[in-house]
Amino acid sequence: MGWEARELGTATGLGATSGGVLIIAGDANTVVSLVGAGVVVGAIFGMVVGAVSVVAGHLAIESTRHWPTRSERCWRVRFATSSAAGVFLLVAAFWIWVVLESGAIGSGAICGVAVGFAAIAFLCTLLLAPRSRTRSELEADGPADR
Repeated sequence: MGWEARELGTATGLGATSGGVLIIAGDANTVVSLVGAGVVVGAIFGMVVGAVSVVAGHLAIESTRHWPTRSERCWRVRFATSSAAGVFLLVAAFWIWVVLESGAIGSGAICGVAVGFAAIAFLCTLLLAPRSRTRSELEADGPADR
């Protein structure tokens, strides 16, 4: 299993878990079908967040062709930062859209939610980052290996 599958699986699992927990936290006497709906919605949102994280990870991998990293630690931080930035932009844009469409007054919670998602994405991606590749390995790759 590659890092993409691990990243998507982790994001989907975290999304499903948080969706179910949020429904239960809202009302302890909720119907099981509502918890199931929260799990499904959370899993779908987790898949979207995971997909954005994977795309940003591929951009980080592509960046090593022009900007090689000094160490494995620097590579992992670059990879995780790239993924977290992509997730932050997605979540911030979504919450801004929700506020604009609902006509509600915006609050600082929007930024907090986006930062929270980005922090979780950073930590998960830091743990799941693939190993770095040397410049010679990257140059030896063909277009199909990217």
